[in-house]
Amino acid sequence: MKNMKHCKLIACRTLEDELLSVIPEEMDYEFLDYALHDTPEILKQKLCEAFAADHDHNTILMGYGLCSNSVLGISSPRHRLVIPRVHDCISLLLGSRERYDKEFSKVPATFYLSEG
Repeated sequence: MKNMKHCKLIACRTLEDELLSVIPEEMDYEFLDYALHDTPEILKQKLCEAFAADHDHNTILMGYGLCSNSVLGISSPRHRLVIPRVHDCISLLLGSRERYDKEFSKVPATFYLSEG
């Protein structure tokens, strides 16, 4: 029987540079196109397809927040899914939802950009 690796990261390509700089070198990963955020139902479908195609891991670490509710209701019969409790990747980039809420309360009209 093939030895299963424990975790795989599935994330938005927007976070690719930041995540690749911190994940373990031996961790498997897959980045999905940012444009999928424009169609949350298709993003949900692509995530479910990625889960179904993975037979080598038992835990999927998600590099997504709610992202237009595209992760609501997703599941995988073979994986434990670890999904951050944040609205979007900006909270991930700032370090937490609390930090995002603090920054938003100071300057709610801020438009965030990342290299991704």
